[in-house]
Amino acid sequence: MIVFFDDPGDGVRVTADTITTGGRSWPLDELETPRTARSPLPRALPRLVALTLFLAFATPVSWFAAGPAIGTAVLVATLVLLAAALLVARRPRPWELWADHRGSAVKIFSSTNPGRYGRVARALVRAADWRVLAGPADDGPGPVDDDHVDPHRRLPQDADRGAPRPGRDQIA
Repeated sequence: MIVFFDDPGDGVRVTADTITTGGRSWPLDELETPRTARSPLPRALPRLVALTLFLAFATPVSWFAAGPAIGTAVLVATLVLLAAALLVARRPRPWELWADHRGSAVKIFSSTNPGRYGRVARALVRAADWRVLAGPADDGPGPVDDDHVDPHRRLPQDADRGAPRPGRDQIA
């Protein structure tokens, strides 16, 4: 068995036959259209931004209409909401590896570390390429024979759209 990626600490392993993550295993023969996605932004972020903008416009009005004490309170509330919106927006969004398994989209792997995600995704691409080169009845040239493998091939990204859409961004 050829292993393309193995991290026993997290239980992630990509071999020539399967990918195992989080205690679940998927045979590579049954995975179709692997793709990359980013998890969506938090749902509260647009509300925080809208409320912050409203209070930013209400600050001068409240200052002149209700006095400096109320205006200062509204200004402080605006700054607190702005800080909260920035903190929510800066939280790392996980990179996700999705594929179709027996007709339904499944999330195979997720990580907030782009380097770790890239290693797993590249291992999956290498395993898929190796399977194509090996053929059905041959052990194939092995993962070190890079003469026929495009080293720049990557998983397509469904950039910032949340869950991937089936049939789009397929690996050829």
